Amino acid sequence: MATVSTYQEVYYGVLDSPLKHGDCGSWIIDANTGDLFGHIIAGSPETGAAMIIPALLTFTDLEDRAKKQPKLPTAPFPFLPYDTELDKRPTTQRKHSVSTREFTEDDIAWTKSVTAKFVELLRQKQKEIILRRYQEPKISAEDSSTANSLPPSYDQTISDMTVRERFRRKFPLIPEPPAEGDKDAQKFRNTLDNLSCMPLLYEDAELQDLALAMMPLEEIYSKAAKNKFDYEKNAPLAVAKRLPPWSLMDCSVIAMMSWFKNEFFTWVNNPPCSQCQSATLAVGMTAPTAEESALGASRVELYRCSNIDCSCLERFPRYRDPGILLRTRRGRVGEWANCFALFCRALGARVRWVWTANDHVFIEFYSESQRRWVHADPCENTFDLPRLYSEGWGKTLTYAIAFSVDGATDVTRRYVRKVSLFRQSPRTRCSEEVLLHILQQITALRRSSLGDQERARLRKEDELEQVELGSFIVASVTSDFMASLGSQGTAQSKKLVAEAEAEAMRELRRSETREA
Repeated sequence: MATVSTYQEVYYGVLDSPLKHGDCGSWIIDANTGDLFGHIIAGSPETGAAMIIPALLTFTDLEDRAKKQPKLPTAPFPFLPYDTELDKRPTTQRKHSVSTREFTEDDIAWTKSVTAKFVELLRQKQKEIILRRYQEPKISAEDSSTANSLPPSYDQTISDMTVRERFRRKFPLIPEPPAEGDKDAQKFRNTLDNLSCMPLLYEDAELQDLALAMMPLEEIYSKAAKNKFDYEKNAPLAVAKRLPPWSLMDCSVIAMMSWFKNEFFTWVNNPPCSQCQSATLAVGMTAPTAEESALGASRVELYRCSNIDCSCLERFPRYRDPGILLRTRRGRVGEWANCFALFCRALGARVRWVWTANDHVFIEFYSESQRRWVHADPCENTFDLPRLYSEGWGKTLTYAIAFSVDGATDVTRRYVRKVSLFRQSPRTRCSEEVLLHILQQITALRRSSLGDQERARLRKEDELEQVELGSFIVASVTSDFMASLGSQGTAQSKKLVAEAEAEAMRELRRSETREA
């Protein structure tokens, strides 16, 4: 990773008990003083031998980068009173043989006591999270203190798990189908299954040809070429080094979005009266006519003309079919996103339709040059601004699910990057394991007709995207930590985030080279 120093001191120690699966990364703490000695990076499970990075070096590196001493639980002296014997063999790293003293019964009792307290705290925390997740609407106030207020399998699961399994409960996520009696999860699965069919409408070749015929292609491509030149000319040097340039296809989508918003599609709050063009007032909802139903309208809004001499009723059917929207050319966020996605497919771009649980939809298009999915919102005429909603508008996004002809992906981390915002809006429609199962099932269905090579390519693309999404949270946590150190930490934070993004982009390019 960028900015990480190479530690020159690595200790070799033989612990009192064999290592177990998952011990890599565990802290070594002195049983008497509570001082942190270091953490395990590798070892031999059978012998208990371990390679240990001393904690002092880690904190020194943090202090060098942050220009401020972190207030963490380090020992006051650089080395614990262990008998150390220098390894004389030639090596690029210094190794030490560390012999620890025998653990007493008091040591073992203290360790077990601390472990038991930590496990109980973790168990209570998990229990509170699950209680909050299920208390509305399924759990009533009088039932919340009873054992039945928990999901049926929770207590049994906790009792069956070992201590180590409880620690590993958080990761990795293991997909689980919705429980037969979990009506909320079943309902959410049905919702996502229905939404996943939306991108299939964009694959109609006749509709794509019709959309192409409506676009001023010469004007769009001319503007795209100019935009590409301007982006490359005006991009800051640091950005130019960090990111590959936008391709002509990317710039064409961006140019087309401007035309779509300003010239083609119309935003509708209250539709004007079709008889006298006066403003209308909302009356409510009404059932669709046979013709409206045949065109795909599932609901119709009803408005009355505000002109007393007219007072006509105006119907506003909510269509989802992009073919119909090419004719009506009006609507709100749902209609805008659907019609714009069809135009993107007509230009040849790969498209995702992004649904959120907060009454907003937009799209993503895949940039071959950037090797990533790029946010695009035709209603706002914005692209590559994923933080617009959660940080710009202050909008709560609990779910952001991207659907395409190749499957479904949870992309919430692209649009909500601050950990504090995740905590403010817990996801309660189903467990994360169930959500992963639902999305994997949708993806498997969409890719069932593809060849092995194409499926392998998409799997690799999925893996790289998960790395990208994970890096957003890491960057956010790093930024918050460095900001807590003051102004110098804030400046260093921005540098670290930029370098982390650069490293992620280099990894994408290396992957591209390996595939080639």
